[in-house]
Amino acid sequence: MTDDDPLHDGKTVAARFNITLGVLYNWRWQGRGPKYVKIGRACYYRESAIREWLKAQEKIPVPKKARDAGRAAARVA
Repeated sequence: MTDDDPLHDGKTVAARFNITLGVLYNWRWQGRGPKYVKIGRACYYRESAIREWLKAQEKIPVPKKARDAGRAAARVA
């Protein structure tokens, strides 16, 4: 670990994403959240893992016209 890749505790990460510690715990249990490091009983998150996870959450917006066409096709099927 380097100084430019600090560890953050769960409370800090939860506050950063405006979620509860319970949500962060559930994400860990479901394998959905950022990678973490377990030291003893405590879980920590590397800054690089948080950034990597956030990047993976990026979505490309679908233009409204294409969204509407997809909904119309779904109703017909």
